[in-house]
Amino acid sequence: MIGNAAPLATIVMYHVVRPAAAGLFPRLKGLDLSAFREQLLYIRAHYTIVGLFDLVAAPEAAQPLPPPPTVLSLDDGYTRHYEWVFPLLVASAVPAAFFT
Repeated sequence: MIGNAAPLATIVMYHVVRPAAAGLFPRLKGLDLSAFREQLLYIRAHYTIVGLFDLVAAPEAAQPLPPPPTVLSLDDGYTRHYEWVFPLLVASAVPAAFFT
């Protein structure tokens, strides 16, 4: 960490996560839900997933994040993310940032 700069972290951003061919736009490229499950297992095995607020607060609190810190982010606020992804995150006790 340099000065008050935020600690370095990997941010993994997901745009569309859904079961194969589900949703209003099945041709819209996205990540299959089963592949997301596999990625979640991999990320949990190799990284420490932290919440976005933890990442932002770390420099101010002068607390190092557990190595290597990673933030999961889902954008566009799809309700399907809430239906399909959110339960997996809750079951795994994994924080993530959802954006609209």
